[in-house]
Amino acid sequence: MTPEILFQQTSDFYQCLIHPDLEDVDFRRELEAFRGLRAELDRELALTLIQESNWRTRLLGLAVGALLREWSLAPVVLELIRQPTGISIVPAGA
Repeated sequence: MTPEILFQQTSDFYQCLIHPDLEDVDFRRELEAFRGLRAELDRELALTLIQESNWRTRLLGLAVGALLREWSLAPVVLELIRQPTGISIVPAGA
C-alpha cells in the first residue's frame, strides 16, 4: 500500500488519534476500520510515513508501526524527537 492510498482509505482517522476516546463510538469504528487494514500494511510504509515532515503523516506512520508492533522503528522515532519540525514533535513525543 502507498501512503496516498492509506490516507484515502483512512480519511481523517489521524484526527481521532490526537484525542483518542475509547468510549466514543465513532473513534472505535474508525479504529476497527484501521485495524482491518493490518494485512495490507508493512514496516516500509510505516518508515516512509514516519520520516515525512508533515505531522499528520508522521502520526499515521506511528499508528501503522504500533499496529504492526514494529518496535524496530523506535530508533527512527527517537531521531525524529531530536530533530523536530513544526508541531511534528507532538505526535513523535506521544
